[in-house]
Amino acid sequence: MSPLLEVDGVKKTLGRTVVIHHGSLTIHPGTIHALLGESGSGKSALMKCLSGVWAPESGVMRYGGTEEFPGSVAEAARYGIRLVSQGPSLIPDWTVAQNIQLGTETSRWGRLQKSEDSPLSEWLNRFGLTQVKPETRVRGLNRFERRVIELIRGFMAAPELLLLDAATEGLSRQQVATLGVALREYREGGKAVLFSTTRPQECASLADVTTILCEGRSVATGDIHQVSSEQLSQVMTGLEPAELFPRSPHTRGAPALEIMDFTPPGAAPTTLTAYSGEILGLFGVPGAGRTRLLRAIAGLIPAPSKEFFIQGRGWDSENQGARWRAGIGYQPQGDPGSGLFPNRAVGENLLVTRLDAVSVKGFIRGRSERFMALDWMEHTDVEATSENELVMNLKAGSQRRLAAGRLYYHQAPVLLMDEPCQRMDITSRIRLYRRMDKAALSGKSVLFCSSNPVELLAICDRVGVVREGAVQEIRPVSEWDREALWTAAWM
Repeated sequence: MSPLLEVDGVKKTLGRTVVIHHGSLTIHPGTIHALLGESGSGKSALMKCLSGVWAPESGVMRYGGTEEFPGSVAEAARYGIRLVSQGPSLIPDWTVAQNIQLGTETSRWGRLQKSEDSPLSEWLNRFGLTQVKPETRVRGLNRFERRVIELIRGFMAAPELLLLDAATEGLSRQQVATLGVALREYREGGKAVLFSTTRPQECASLADVTTILCEGRSVATGDIHQVSSEQLSQVMTGLEPAELFPRSPHTRGAPALEIMDFTPPGAAPTTLTAYSGEILGLFGVPGAGRTRLLRAIAGLIPAPSKEFFIQGRGWDSENQGARWRAGIGYQPQGDPGSGLFPNRAVGENLLVTRLDAVSVKGFIRGRSERFMALDWMEHTDVEATSENELVMNLKAGSQRRLAAGRLYYHQAPVLLMDEPCQRMDITSRIRLYRRMDKAALSGKSVLFCSSNPVELLAICDRVGVVREGAVQEIRPVSEWDREALWTAAWM
């Protein structure tokens, strides 16, 4: 089959900065093509060149019988190319329906024709925006709802080549799954999609072919199903496995958490000891009960126990507040903002669990609160305009780093982390692994729950397998491999 699009040798400079040194890729009809790279690798710049937003200094583009880059967005649309950009592009004072129709309006006798609302309503419902109607004004929607509407507008325009820049940014897991279904349906219609991402695991779940950009250069292209996420990460970052999974030797200390016959509802009893100065990994297949177990340990789910000791002190309270004060910190699994207050400021979210550090006799010192928040924002790499920015306006990666940062700020001796790396880019994952390593080095006990055996085997000291909501066996990491973990998880 002849390619739909061929691009070779693209170069683009902004001021004195070369954002693309040598961009090349080939896209065939009826394929989903991923453009994978770290932030700043040139993904957005290449898409803007393909869609007529920017004009490159050099390079060749062949598309639909033409051999030149589109000179404008309108010309790209005539070619059959449409870009859903990463930045906001909706008009706040218009309705959802008006924004969807923008750029694809039809007219009769000089009057614009109103588009049908039923297909739009179906798309809104598919993505879970049941409360949003075609007549809803965009101004009243949050950042993530607006992002979904921008994606819907791209699909409804039905171009031959749909470009989605940072397609999954801010979407929930269910919305990402819905996006995957929509992409496959689009592919079956003979059309092509190019989407950019910083997450190798999304290439495996959404794409047919992947092109990797590294520092503005296309460095590899291939069938995504023939390589692993770890191999993609190495090519994408140029890092060796030891750099992808930073880990130091840990010295195991005294027991930090001891539970015996701990039985959450519907689960088998669990008995385990987690030590200070170690990372204890918990592996299990979906539905094995890992999240239920961690929620019960955190006090969110009632669970009887014969013994429950935190740093050698017995506790019989099943209240989350009591467990939190006793020294158990919990980062829940879920969407990026899980466990945060989206309508409150970044600084408030970060410091709320330990206000004594910024208060005197019950009164918060504003200056101390601000400096403490800014210090921890820098320490945890939270990207925000200030400590007063609302959490709902942060990118998904920053929300996850904020949730993890609050856990470290609380200085809990026992850290429960449930799938903290889900939907993180490579750089954010490496940062999180380093923080977990430092936490263990400082004497904390980290319980790291993950469905990815590779990262568990790379950074943990011991790994246990969860079945039927209980930890069935725990061994030193040297006694496990991937096959053994999967076998034990399915027994």
